[in-house]
Amino acid sequence: MAQNLNYALPETPVLNPDSGTLVTPVIRCYDEDNCAKNGFLYNWYAAYYSCPAGWHLPSRDEWQTLIKSMGGNEEANARLRATSGWRILNRDENPNGTDDCGFSLAPVTYSPADTSSTKYKLFVWTSSDNYNGVKKLYAEVISYRKDILFNSASRFSDNMTVRCIKD
Repeated sequence: MAQNLNYALPETPVLNPDSGTLVTPVIRCYDEDNCAKNGFLYNWYAAYYSCPAGWHLPSRDEWQTLIKSMGGNEEANARLRATSGWRILNRDENPNGTDDCGFSLAPVTYSPADTSSTKYKLFVWTSSDNYNGVKKLYAEVISYRKDILFNSASRFSDNMTVRCIKD
């Protein structure tokens, strides 16, 4: 998808795909303007179930394929970022991208108290586990970094954006 998901999945219990126990998907919006423009925030369970039929939550390998096709990590970071909206943190810095293919990675607001970091970070869920299978990986784009990182979510309840990929 060329934009963050903006679908309000019902917050009714679903099966945890890893354990089979019931969990509650949670969708958040802390800034209405930001959500209208940049999509909702999802905990991992909501992210897993939110992609429409014929689409799925991309794996780390699928993200890596996109990054490689866009010229490698640093070049992809610049080419996939939106042309505006990224906050400048250092003088003479241009954190905005060229958005060469309309992918428009843009920063979002992650909590009501997030005013200091608003407009400089984007975290996107993947379907992949980290190395010990306890946590889920996410793609991390930060205005002052030139690469796209992969990190482990400390909690499945963390709120992040979702991009789906066609099956």
